[in-house]
Amino acid sequence: MWREGYACILLDIADESQEDFDELLIEQSAKSLWIHFAVRPFANRRKIQLMKG
Repeated sequence: MWREGYACILLDIADESQEDFDELLIEQSAKSLWIHFAVRPFANRRKIQLMKG
């Protein structure tokens, strides 16, 4: 469950810095792990999605 660990680290950083984020996407396949963490100047959605491919 180390992908959840990466998500927790990124969310902790966002909370500690009091910076909002738009989306956190984590996609895992049999061969790779892909992480997308996006921020916008305003109207951040705090969208979190974990995907298996």
